[in-house]
Amino acid sequence: MARMHTAGKGQSISMKPLSTTVPTFMTKPIYEIKKDIIQHANKGMVPSAIGNLLRDQYGVGNAKDILGKTILEFCKENNCAPIIPEDLNSLIRKSNVIRLHLLSHRKDNDAKYRLNLINSRVHRLVRYYKETSVLPGNWKPVFTAE
Repeated sequence: MARMHTAGKGQSISMKPLSTTVPTFMTKPIYEIKKDIIQHANKGMVPSAIGNLLRDQYGVGNAKDILGKTILEFCKENNCAPIIPEDLNSLIRKSNVIRLHLLSHRKDNDAKYRLNLINSRVHRLVRYYKETSVLPGNWKPVFTAE
């Protein structure tokens, strides 16, 4: 499947681990890993960053094997999921970085063009999340150049 605003085809993929069992080399018990996930989620860490942390610190290739569900589903059960979805939040953050850049480089037309593309993606995602009731109907993204 092609990418939205580029010529790339997006063929690079990461391979899931073949085994779906709990790794035998884990040093921490599962309940401590679950406690760490909740602790990091309450600090504001996004689920993908928590997955990277599990991979790097505990050697967990796939959190779904240990939790029985995805990290986001686990966080929703424990009331520590992010309010704004991760992909939407990262696009808004990227838009704010470009707006900050444009404050000091007003004639950067390529940045203006890319900002327009990012804003299009943001509004498309907001419409999707409102339709699926992930976001409330009156929610609007906040764009600031900090």
